[in-house]
Amino acid sequence: MGLARGEDGREYVLKVDMPEGFGDDGWMNNVSALRIAQGQGYAKLYACDTGKRACLLERLGRPLSCLDYSVREQLRIICGVLEKSWGIPVREPALSDGSASIAWFRGFLQEGWSACGRPCPEEVLGQAFRYLDARERQLDCRDWVLVHGDAHSNNTLEDFSSDGGFKLVDPDGIFYEKAYDLGVLMREWPEEYEEKPLESGRRRCRYLHELTGVEEQAIWEWGFLQTVSTAFVLLQIGQMEEGQRMLETARNWLWDA
Repeated sequence: MGLARGEDGREYVLKVDMPEGFGDDGWMNNVSALRIAQGQGYAKLYACDTGKRACLLERLGRPLSCLDYSVREQLRIICGVLEKSWGIPVREPALSDGSASIAWFRGFLQEGWSACGRPCPEEVLGQAFRYLDARERQLDCRDWVLVHGDAHSNNTLEDFSSDGGFKLVDPDGIFYEKAYDLGVLMREWPEEYEEKPLESGRRRCRYLHELTGVEEQAIWEWGFLQTVSTAFVLLQIGQMEEGQRMLETARNWLWDA
């Protein structure tokens, strides 16, 4: 990723897919989501070369994580941006959908648990699968929207075109339920869960519900799933302390199962 300057003197961002990403659907889902959004809540896509897997994007500012906002304020800001993007009409989306997401989680959680040397009690994995079953029973595309898939404070950037506004970058590009995005926000800032983890988790879940109107139990279930799956990712890339902290959070959240 780098800065580019157009003939009009305007600055853009040039983003090129990494070689290890070639051959998967992630890049195309990203591009499809940006095309659907057309700059509404997401960085605007100006041009794309699918052969070279390169995009010319709107230049945005600093990440929300680098600014002086409390966690509660960051949650409010990110949910506000998500509300804008969730409202985009999606017709015949060339995106992964809810069924594909559930299938991916099933495979990754089982494989990740084994690959990481079974780093958490089997009860944690079992609860994750029960929550996946619950989300599968609730599959209903009539309620689905354009889901970012990884909307956290590092993917939420200042929008130069608006006064105090923000936009999202690097969408996974999924056509699915809103709770999936809010589950990502449940896994973030795990240090807030160190004291009274269950009470703190439920408090954040309730706040996300108040901000968005999304069903609290759906947010909770995706929060658990995102926390466990992200922990496995962190363990596999050597971030052991952070990964174990997330798994400890999930273990404490079992009290509410």
